[in-house]
Amino acid sequence: MFYEIVIAVDGYAIMRGIPAPRNHAARRSIVMRHLPYLAESYDGLYGLSLEARYYKGYAMTKNAWRRALQCHEVLTRNIPT
Repeated sequence: MFYEIVIAVDGYAIMRGIPAPRNHAARRSIVMRHLPYLAESYDGLYGLSLEARYYKGYAMTKNAWRRALQCHEVLTRNIPT
């Protein structure tokens, strides 16, 4: 889910004439500066992505999955593309 949002943020940056970000810090900076109302959902999905990839993997709780889906939905509906 997070990689879909990475692509959307990259597309948003290019659409706005901002050089395409090359790392998470640059993407987060774009979200914080241009889409601050999405920062909480972006950070939440990023954190859950790290948790899934490096710590709990497929053993994530249903609540974590639910939260990831909520963040993803907010972001996909609100990142202008």
